[in-house]
Amino acid sequence: MKTHLAPSILAAVTAALLTGTCAQAQITGINAGASSATIKFNDTNSTVPPTGTTNVAQSTGPWNGSLFSPLFPTDPITSDFATGDIQAAGGGVSYSVLPGNIQLSQVNATAGFALLVYTFTVEYTVATNLPLQATLFPNFLVSGTVGSTPGSFASVTGTIDYYDVSNAAYVNGLLDTVTYNYFNNTPGTFTNQPVSTVLTNGFTPLIPAGANLTLVGSITFTVDPSSISAQSFMVPEPSSGLLAMVAGLPLLLRRRRS
Repeated sequence: MKTHLAPSILAAVTAALLTGTCAQAQITGINAGASSATIKFNDTNSTVPPTGTTNVAQSTGPWNGSLFSPLFPTDPITSDFATGDIQAAGGGVSYSVLPGNIQLSQVNATAGFALLVYTFTVEYTVATNLPLQATLFPNFLVSGTVGSTPGSFASVTGTIDYYDVSNAAYVNGLLDTVTYNYFNNTPGTFTNQPVSTVLTNGFTPLIPAGANLTLVGSITFTVDPSSISAQSFMVPEPSSGLLAMVAGLPLLLRRRRS
């Protein structure tokens, strides 16, 4: 059965969203003691032959979101190499986690694959109520080359989970999940291709003052034998996300009632 939202209710919710958003004092920063990031270059599945030996993970420990840009050695056996960095920020109704400088190349291998893996936890401190809004997430544009050997590919896979553990209405406080899935096995170069994303809900509910919004992510770049580079950017913009939320409120409420 189709559910309609009364105009008066829609107007009230819209006003509440706009009022809450204009306060611009909801997120006050990152809790460094509960936040961290790790980037790992794993070449031990890559074979020239012989097999690569590099499996290096670099971690931030406590992290305030400042740019983390580790260095990785070129594998001495395969000559495969990788680069990557990450930074995060938050203020008002906006927050971001941005992996960057992503490059992974399997140079000479005839079998196996190379990996660049990002894992992170970012806990944002919420000082005043953070209103219901569209989920913000990093999106990726990828470029590179897929090898001509049969079975070659480049891929991006992973998830980011969004938590407010104080919210008993969601199992384990899990508010939303973003899933990444990109797979390219067409030989040749590719440029600025978008990585497809699927959101479980597409929004985060009101998060009360004193609670935390926590993002827990794992994103893996894989090449076999190929190369891939990527840039990331946050979507949607908070203002456009608000408009999308207002337009989609009837559908969201219908899903929650079903």
